[in-house]
Amino acid sequence: MKRIKLEILVIVLLAFVAGLAYLPLMAKFGYFNDDWHEMYVAKVYGVQAFHAIFSIDRPLRAYLMIPAYLSFGENPQWYNLGAYAFRVLGAFAF
Repeated sequence: MKRIKLEILVIVLLAFVAGLAYLPLMAKFGYFNDDWHEMYVAKVYGVQAFHAIFSIDRPLRAYLMIPAYLSFGENPQWYNLGAYAFRVLGAFAF
């Protein structure tokens, strides 16, 4: 029982420290590098255009971006929250 409580404490502490590192300035983050282009193309041509954008050098990224765009739309804060969640999940997996 003590071990389970310790593991839960570690998980909560890890998520809290990651939140302190990533979340305070999240509202000031926007699009980076080619994000503007990706959001424009998805809005104008639809999400299937991600396959054409990433076909040469990152073909599997389209399969990540399509559900992300359908879930988050064009709001960069949602993408930043998603990045935080993936980082925390990666730390848990480690």
